[in-house]
Amino acid sequence: MEKEYEIKIIKRDPNEEYVIARINKEEVKIEKLSDEEIKEWKSLINKHGYEMIIEEIKGIKLDEEFIFHYTSDACVRMSFYFGDRRYFFELGDFPYFGYFLKYKKNYFFVDMGEERVPVIHWILLVPMSIYEKYYYGKDEEARKIREEYAPPKDICEEFIAIIEYIMFPKYKIEVIDYDRMKGYVIVKINGEEVKIEKVVNEEMKELNKLTREKGYYLMELGLVGGEILFKEKEIRKEKPLAIYRLLLYFGIPNSLRETSSCVYYLKYKGRIFSVFDRNFGHIEICLDHWLPKDIYEKYYYGKDEEARKIREEYAPPKDICEEFIAIIEYLVRNPCTVYTLQHGYMSF
Repeated sequence: MEKEYEIKIIKRDPNEEYVIARINKEEVKIEKLSDEEIKEWKSLINKHGYEMIIEEIKGIKLDEEFIFHYTSDACVRMSFYFGDRRYFFELGDFPYFGYFLKYKKNYFFVDMGEERVPVIHWILLVPMSIYEKYYYGKDEEARKIREEYAPPKDICEEFIAIIEYIMFPKYKIEVIDYDRMKGYVIVKINGEEVKIEKVVNEEMKELNKLTREKGYYLMELGLVGGEILFKEKEIRKEKPLAIYRLLLYFGIPNSLRETSSCVYYLKYKGRIFSVFDRNFGHIEICLDHWLPKDIYEKYYYGKDEEARKIREEYAPPKDICEEFIAIIEYLVRNPCTVYTLQHGYMSF
């Protein structure tokens, strides 16, 4: 049984390339190796006979059917926290494409190669004599070297837990109350009580006026993890059931589209999201903005400093978006309990 950790991200800076997190009430820091450190490592390898020990400590298991979606989402989340991946061909005999990270004075490599699932390694740069004994020494000799140089098990487990939390965030969700006639759901997510409300008809009329009378554009921003996926063998059963659960929670949809059977516009923490199904596909979630034409065009096509500021202002707020996605996925994948006059309480 894997040890459970309570994790919260306290601070991140993808420019400085570090994350400060709280894990089981302890505040810790994970930072990416700097360019200077990488240059020093290359120099030790190329000029001073050092080699890099690299040991896999965790391969992330993902559903093979959706592996491309999950790995691409994980890459985006890692770049959000640590900046761009790095490609180091000269470190040893193999190309490394991912993140070289430091945690509690130990070094790790998160392999984010394009053709595979994320794999977490611990790494260490050592003289060739140590390297050869580590990999090719007699059993007892190799065992002593591994014990001396390998990071403690608890540090490895903490590091894995934080990286998995970053790549594949998990939430504890509980439905507290809902009213499909009024179009709202109240849930508790990681201990915080929050409310999702359907945009009512009067609000929709005002938003439609913006597009018809004032020339506003509806900007739908795709979100990381913003697709609720169904297995090919189960989609004919599970997807209609998911749509039905949305009906039970929020009532009738706000609108229909040529490419989907229903569209919900939902408010959460001051933002408006659209939740809709693609015909013969999955359920998608977008963050919506109604913008004047000039701002809309600058967001998508602008290249100056003003356009950059507009993108920053309207960019999806990661924490709010991922909370919303997690809540919607929970609602459509888990039974909804309703009261019926004929049969009493039933779950669908």
